[in-house]
Amino acid sequence: MMLARFLVWTFRSIRGSSFTPCMLVAFRNRKGSAYRDAIQTENFRVSLINDVAFAELSGALKNIVAFGAGLIDGMLGEKGGNTKAAVIRIGIMEMIDFAEKFFPGGKRETFLESCGIADVITSSYGGRNRKVAAAFAANPDKTIKDLEAEMLNGQLLQGPGTAEEVNLFLKQTKREGEFPLFTAVHQICRKEIPVQALLDQLRNHPVHQAHVSL
Repeated sequence: MMLARFLVWTFRSIRGSSFTPCMLVAFRNRKGSAYRDAIQTENFRVSLINDVAFAELSGALKNIVAFGAGLIDGMLGEKGGNTKAAVIRIGIMEMIDFAEKFFPGGKRETFLESCGIADVITSSYGGRNRKVAAAFAANPDKTIKDLEAEMLNGQLLQGPGTAEEVNLFLKQTKREGEFPLFTAVHQICRKEIPVQALLDQLRNHPVHQAHVSL
């Protein structure tokens, strides 16, 4: 599996001078190496891993985090740099926690690959989820469907849908309270709470009470 974002950028990387990393999930290292050698260029570098579950989860859950980051952009603009960084940091922590609790057996270091932290950062500073989320926060009278139709030329958002599916799963397992950021993004998408409530979730997130051994 190769993330679609990097597939689209492959050709730009080959033609241009920008550097683009990519991750390829392969069950068999020999075949994975052959695929990597076939597509890799000087500016398009491919890493091989075999952690399918965590790679897939990273690709899905990052959409919720990116939408949350876009909400901060729409609320605070250029003044929200530190707040947006907090969304990314806490969002990645919830991604890892979700994967390890509900899909044990994967490798935590997968979240350091292109499908993890790199894709979260890229998506949080560009792309559909961030763009529409920022407009949603800045235009409270409009719905996500309205903005999707106005801004995406027929494309669909992944963030709100992923947040809804994750929230349904968390409700069924009675674990909503353990993922305040994911839950808040879902509730904001449904207009159950105001966009500004995301700030309260960040302030009161349990990560701030966690004990860190030095």
